[in-house]
Amino acid sequence: MKRLDPLTSSSLYIGTFGQPALQYYIAAFSSLASYFDVLCKEQSARTMKLCGDDAKMEDEYHTHVA
Repeated sequence: MKRLDPLTSSSLYIGTFGQPALQYYIAAFSSLASYFDVLCKEQSARTMKLCGDDAKMEDEYHTHVA
């Protein structure tokens, strides 16, 4: 059995478990931002949008690494 190098095996782990979680967070933060917009809570909506944007950047980074 051939051993994977650490970079390859960690990339497989991130792709299998990490990215679906990030995509869940992206969807959740986007939904919350929309709800706060409807409720006229601008600061909360901005915060949720920033959190979603951070999760998108992490997802793009992990996609590039994998």
